[in-house]
Amino acid sequence: MRSLLTEKVVLLRSVHSTVMLLKLIDVITRIRLLKAIFALALGVICSLGVSSQGISYDTDTLDLFAPYPKSDALESIAHAHADHEGLTRSHLVLYASWFLDGNPRVAMQTRINASGEVYVVRTVFDWANQAATNSQLSKAEFKTVLTTIQQLPRSAQAVPLPFIIVVSYQHKGKWQTRIYDRRHPADELITIFKLAGSFIDSTVMTHAF
Repeated sequence: MRSLLTEKVVLLRSVHSTVMLLKLIDVITRIRLLKAIFALALGVICSLGVSSQGISYDTDTLDLFAPYPKSDALESIAHAHADHEGLTRSHLVLYASWFLDGNPRVAMQTRINASGEVYVVRTVFDWANQAATNSQLSKAEFKTVLTTIQQLPRSAQAVPLPFIIVVSYQHKGKWQTRIYDRRHPADELITIFKLAGSFIDSTVMTHAF
């Protein structure tokens, strides 16, 4: 009888040990699984972080657009001007944008690169580039453009959104972005646009609002 009782006790202990071992294995498995999930999630987060941080936007440039009503179209132009690394990679010396009929969805853009090539285009937000033209400045014209760029004045104050013209250019090796009033463009800006074969419309059609 005592021997049978002893065997039962041993059996119960064995079963208990087995159950505890299974639980321990189950816990270890869960921990490993959680670690694997955490590592995977961390990898995804890191990759997203790298993607979002792939482009560094100039905050001073973005601040110029802060007073205006937010829209996807205006934000697109703001980020295009604030992407100084992108402007440098494109070998630009000047990049200008203003809005046809005061509508941010239709940006009239002028780009001049370091070879004196001029690209003028009407960009309709989230739709298409239209009426694009390419031209080449002469050496004398390009020299005048580079000299005139360095003489551009500071930003105008409190320019209504429909009348802004945004100009980004390099000054002493650093990108600058200015906002001017296209109803009263500076003489330097007029000179640059004339040489580039581009234009600045000083009017806004009332139907745009």
